[in-house]
Amino acid sequence: MKKNVWDSLSVPKNRFFKILVCMKLTFALILILSLQLSAKVHSQTITLNIKNFSLSKALLEIEKKSSFRIIYNDDMLPKTEKFSINAVNEDVNLVLNKLLISTNLTYSLTPNNLIVIKVKEDLAPVNITGKVVDSNNQNLIGVSVKIKGTNKGTITDAAGNFEINVDDQSAVLVFTYLGFEQKELMVGNQRVINVTLV
Repeated sequence: MKKNVWDSLSVPKNRFFKILVCMKLTFALILILSLQLSAKVHSQTITLNIKNFSLSKALLEIEKKSSFRIIYNDDMLPKTEKFSINAVNEDVNLVLNKLLISTNLTYSLTPNNLIVIKVKEDLAPVNITGKVVDSNNQNLIGVSVKIKGTNKGTITDAAGNFEINVDDQSAVLVFTYLGFEQKELMVGNQRVINVTLV
């Protein structure tokens, strides 16, 4: 005669399933919390107010105020140029973009919180297109689309479409329209950027 597995366990069958469900829920909760923590690490904000610093000293300040480590070759940094920046609770990516915009340098972010500063490759400008609508999906005409930190920009046409050339993946597009909240988006690898303003 075969014995039932449940008969040999000291825990009743229904209680065993409750424990199993509880373990699964605990595991799921830990997973979700760790993913949220990971997302926060990669989108850190810092407050930084520096005036007339060398670029190497400015990068050191970013390291001190974040969990990022920044590596670069001293030979590629500008020697005489001084940098100033005032950022209050801004994303580290935006702070770096502001800091490096007047240089021939760019950066890449690795998954282990390492920022690598490198010389920009001489690439042809990238054409970015897109459409701007409101929260009701209505086209917005005349929205200002500007490359942050420059005077280069355009406006949306009658269908809410825009087209602009950017020189760098780290460029940030700023969308402004009277009566709507301003929105900033980094270009990155995107070639089509559709935006909803509220």
